[in-house]
Amino acid sequence: MGVRVESTKGREVSLAYIWCVFLAVFFAGISSLQMELSLLREATFVLGGTAFTSSFVISIFLFGLAVGAYGGSYLATRMGRRARLLFVISQLINILVVVVFVYTKGEMLYGRHERWEVLTYFGGMTLGPSVIAGMAFSLFLNMLYGKGEKYIAMVYAVSTIGNVLSGFVHGMVLVPVFGMAATYMTAVTSAGLAILFILGTGKIWRPLVGALGAGTGVAAIAFAPPFTAASPYEVLFNKHDIHGLVQVVDRSEDWTSYDGGPAIDLRINNRHQCATRASAVAWEFKSVDRAMRILGGEVKTVLNAGYCSGASVYRLLDYPTVEKVISVDMNKTVLEAAAIYFPEFHERNLADPRSEIVI
Repeated sequence: MGVRVESTKGREVSLAYIWCVFLAVFFAGISSLQMELSLLREATFVLGGTAFTSSFVISIFLFGLAVGAYGGSYLATRMGRRARLLFVISQLINILVVVVFVYTKGEMLYGRHERWEVLTYFGGMTLGPSVIAGMAFSLFLNMLYGKGEKYIAMVYAVSTIGNVLSGFVHGMVLVPVFGMAATYMTAVTSAGLAILFILGTGKIWRPLVGALGAGTGVAAIAFAPPFTAASPYEVLFNKHDIHGLVQVVDRSEDWTSYDGGPAIDLRINNRHQCATRASAVAWEFKSVDRAMRILGGEVKTVLNAGYCSGASVYRLLDYPTVEKVISVDMNKTVLEAAAIYFPEFHERNLADPRSEIVI
């Protein structure tokens, strides 16, 4: 427990101190990349998955890293031995930024905004975490300056390992299994762990325990309301999927259903996909009928891109010449909603041996 090593400058360095710093570096790296990937993903939901969207978010993030690295070095140089305090404050701000984003992003999804407003919003939200990430890197170097060159070199390596692990977990576990909400919880938790490990390197923790507890508490309670979906309609179904937020809303005040039941509107990222509205169902049926007429009714195999309510598949199966209908949909959650809110179509589609659904 009392092991110490000799630095290249002739000073004794506690191994516990080094481990605490590197663990803080590791978790700060996880937090920063979670936000970068999450912001990029959320931006594509609103702005579209284009080269421009990706370039915009990534460029802002890299710019923020540069600004933060310079700013962190500047502050650390002028504030003496307060690099740890600066790091704790920056990570608390990071947690606050995540909370603000989670609470306000629904407005970008559901509100009506000009493109420049959306770009300004995502640019600002991306700039915040990236500046803090760049600042953290400089502050870590300041903490280890004079302890030995190998420690300084390892900051980059440990941070990169945290980034790599964060990227894999984000794309392979968090979003596919738990949805987008889990990525923000991970970002906040990692920032909190980075703070705790930095607090373990010195005696600055006493005046900051209250601030840390308050920040963590605010972050913890911040994730319930935003993920119940801020929709102008009554939300009957709300679930985050790897490809976006799937909702079923009640539109009974606006129109009636084809079967006299609830006026169901299925939406992904607030964009209409399918509905029980009489005209919507008639449109799907007529589209199938027109295609069959054009092709002379000789169609045997059909590839249906996008399942949604299953109404198109339902109509295709009315044709005895059709031997196989393969429906391809990238959104598994849509099928869950279809089973609940479009049972007439979905149950028959599942029961008919000619129908196959592929995710």
